[in-house]
Amino acid sequence: MHNILHKLMWTRFLRLALLAALPALLACGRSAQNVENNGSPSPELTRTLTALDGTKTSLAQYQGQVVLVNFWATWCEPCRVEIPWLIEFTQKYGPQGLVVIGVAMDEEGKKVVEPYVQKERFDVNGSQEAMEEK
Repeated sequence: MHNILHKLMWTRFLRLALLAALPALLACGRSAQNVENNGSPSPELTRTLTALDGTKTSLAQYQGQVVLVNFWATWCEPCRVEIPWLIEFTQKYGPQGLVVIGVAMDEEGKKVVEPYVQKERFDVNGSQEAMEEK
């Protein structure tokens, strides 16, 4: 349990560090080339993710955009704190190319995640906002 909490704390720290650096990444990320990927600006994602509505997605669909993949769970209290931040970042930086993909880690899957996403609202700058379903 201690190792899981330690990893969770480090994961949260790294996400916050990325969020703090996000404006700079958006400003310069489009022109950068990754030499290790033979000039391709992003690595291939071999895994396809399935959204709540059944549609499939992969990183290849977001070529030229900054993609933040967030692992969360309905039972995770720190996630409840950061979800409003991610909604706000999406509202603010989405038009500039930011995409946030949330990957729910609940063992029960869609049967608990879907009602949670449909029901829960988060305070984002004084407004009650839902997580976007895609």
